[in-house]
Amino acid sequence: MTIRIWSLGAGLVAILMAGCSIVPGDDGIDVRTLPDGQRVLADTPRMWVDWTESVDREVARETAQQLPSGGGTWNERWMRSIASLCSGGRENPEKYVAYIIGRRKLAGLPELGAEPFH
Repeated sequence: MTIRIWSLGAGLVAILMAGCSIVPGDDGIDVRTLPDGQRVLADTPRMWVDWTESVDREVARETAQQLPSGGGTWNERWMRSIASLCSGGRENPEKYVAYIIGRRKLAGLPELGAEPFH
């Protein structure tokens, strides 16, 4: 009896998931499949919270004049992040770029500028 109920429940979940375009990953990463088949990072509430917390930590490190992880300058680090966001692998990249710029501005950090990467 228990196995039959579990099987019915698993089948129902599979049917419901077949209609979803967002697939929550076990690793905490939500992915959306676009109509053209491209998979992108989904702009879900949990993805947004995780991402903004990460940016906030990095802005705090920059404000404290700590070096960015990976070397280089903070400008280079943020410009790489913005370029990555705009490369098409995430939903609503302009929202994420605006958050970086806004948080840095709120912290009193200088505007970002294009400079050659090293």
